[in-house]
Amino acid sequence: MKNIIAEENSANICRGHCHSCPAHLDRRSFLKYVSCGVAAGALNPVSHAADSVAKPRVAVFFFSDPKPVENWPWPGWNPAQREKELSSMLKSGCSGVEFEFFSSSAESVKAGLQAKDRFDGVLAYLMTLGSSGRHVMSLAEWKKPMILANYVLGGCAPWLALTTRMLAAKMPVVCVSTERDSDLVSVACCFSSAKQLTAEQFAGEGWEAYRKTYGRVGNIKIADDPLKIT
Repeated sequence: MKNIIAEENSANICRGHCHSCPAHLDRRSFLKYVSCGVAAGALNPVSHAADSVAKPRVAVFFFSDPKPVENWPWPGWNPAQREKELSSMLKSGCSGVEFEFFSSSAESVKAGLQAKDRFDGVLAYLMTLGSSGRHVMSLAEWKKPMILANYVLGGCAPWLALTTRMLAAKMPVVCVSTERDSDLVSVACCFSSAKQLTAEQFAGEGWEAYRKTYGRVGNIKIADDPLKIT
């Protein structure tokens, strides 16, 4: 019997200096140590839940004509390359948002329109003239947080016509027209709260973010632009 007790005592000796180690505790203290750990885990599920919360999903539609006019926005314009650039910018600049991209092909647009229930927001990007914006109003009917963007500062004709129509109807849409991709990324980051915001609330935050990209009022320095006549 003495040998058994001696073996138990020997097993409980901590050979290091960690006094919180279970091997250093007697049976009663050990059970208390374990039960406290279990209770702490049960009372703190938030950290595990936070890790499992899905990011807002946003559908991005790149609208361009199959055969864009050669001189718009400029000769040699490549919509496919522009899609890759913007996709990369949005993914790297908006880490709190999960984007899914759709091109202007009929199959891609149809797939995106049919998948509206799995998205929390939508970004429509007009890349050319012509009929590139014909699906925008269908996206507005989703009644979800929405950005309507255009590459040309001041807006191309389809973008201007659509924004006028939508804003006149008081549709909650953020209209972004800029040549700086960083401006669009700043506004698109608002999608990180798309799950918690209504379309109207998102529009308010989006417009505020966009206005912060405007130039500041102050002294304007005119750049030299000498005209050479030959």
